[in-house]
Amino acid sequence: MIVKFSKKEIDFLNNHLSKESEYFKLIFVENKEVEVDNDLADEIRDWAGEKQQIIGYDENYELTDLGKVLESVIDKLYH
Repeated sequence: MIVKFSKKEIDFLNNHLSKESEYFKLIFVENKEVEVDNDLADEIRDWAGEKQQIIGYDENYELTDLGKVLESVIDKLYH
């Protein structure tokens, strides 16, 4: 599947996901359209879900700006 990411999503993925894996750094370098297979989509979606639980909510359990970016990434990767 081809996934179109916003600039904000690409920046977030480059700043966070790419630091955890050199493989992801190759994928998200200045691309707005990324081709991902189902396994990769599952892996990124799982990572984003875990990150969202850690940094995606404020003290009132409302989504933060980063939480909204993660939610958008998760939504785009459902197949």
